[in-house]
Amino acid sequence: MRYFSRLKIHEVLIYSALWLIVILAPLLDYYTKLSSGQFTEWQWSGIFKVWIGILPFFILFLVHELLLIPQFLVKKRYIIYILLTILCLGFFSVANQLIRTSYLKEFPQIDKINGMMPAPNPRNDMFDDRIPTEDEMFGPYNDGEYTDVKEMNSEKVHKPYNKRPKFGDKQHEFKDRPFPFPPYLLSMILAILMLGLNLGIKFLFKSMRDEEKMKDLERQNLVQELEYLKYQINPHFFMNTLNNIHALIDIDGEKAKSTVIELSKLMRYVLYESSHGNILLEKEIDFFRHYIALMRLRYNEKVKIEVDFPENVGEISVPPLLMVSFIENAFKHGISYQHDSFIKVSIKLEGNEMFFSCVNSKHATNADSASGIGLENVKKRLHLLFGSNYLLNIEDKEDIFKVLLVIPITI
Repeated sequence: MRYFSRLKIHEVLIYSALWLIVILAPLLDYYTKLSSGQFTEWQWSGIFKVWIGILPFFILFLVHELLLIPQFLVKKRYIIYILLTILCLGFFSVANQLIRTSYLKEFPQIDKINGMMPAPNPRNDMFDDRIPTEDEMFGPYNDGEYTDVKEMNSEKVHKPYNKRPKFGDKQHEFKDRPFPFPPYLLSMILAILMLGLNLGIKFLFKSMRDEEKMKDLERQNLVQELEYLKYQINPHFFMNTLNNIHALIDIDGEKAKSTVIELSKLMRYVLYESSHGNILLEKEIDFFRHYIALMRLRYNEKVKIEVDFPENVGEISVPPLLMVSFIENAFKHGISYQHDSFIKVSIKLEGNEMFFSCVNSKHATNADSASGIGLENVKKRLHLLFGSNYLLNIEDKEDIFKVLLVIPITI
């Protein structure tokens, strides 16, 4: 929600900055002309008239931004949105024309955007008042048929001299424009461009909000999937442990009692400690030691179990119950009562990585060492937790099964 609020603030700031530039543009333009000597004093009346001309654009923007987009476009009522937008453009055209005729009529169209009259052009006066020359009378400014000078005293009637249009006349207004469009058409084009810019900014921020919502949804799905996989591991782990205790009861009742105590310690860790996102590596190693000690009670001297864990690991954190499935798999599929068996478990720390290794013997009756719910869940968890930033190497040979897991660690 903070991210969405921040995006909304940024959107409002962009609109405010753009309109501030539009409002300050006449002031900056007049200040430039005042500094260059074209004007000698401030003429606020001209600046106010420019701001009045901007007012219909601002009202149209507010209606489009606050009413049409959220109430119709966002709700996918496209036909109503288009019709209302056209209607608003019609009202805008009428209001803009009324403002032009009521407040801005004394300003020439060619300089209306600045709201000021330009300095008089001496060429205009020259063409308005002086006596026309022969070329001007019978040249391009004469609408009549060309007549030779010798025929001037004849009875042929010539059309009067067409004087050059004055600055500000309607004829001059459209002829000297850089773009031969009437004012209302230019205003309509600017209004449409303004609405298009408004839609572009709105859709840009909407796409950013949608992208963030997708990321939040993916994170929530990731957490739920991790919890689901972790809760799948817990029953699988307890099922294997209870099977071991059941087998041990018939062999040695005292050892079975000790096993129940060890199991309670394991249950406490699984139910309470492992509920966090990460757990201290020291606690995870203690859990491994308790579990291996529990398994030792079931087997005789023919099974060789070796562990190599670091003594001082500091504040390093790892995902809980991530490696226990490999140890379970080693005891379940790597032990044979008829043949010599072995299990070797080790953890090493190098730089910002942890190396976990589990090697166990493999016998003909345990050909499915690499299968099972536990290993599949571990692979899914690794992908969800680290993406491609991990290494899992499994070697399933005829008489040995090796697992090497390398993951980044956090301190």
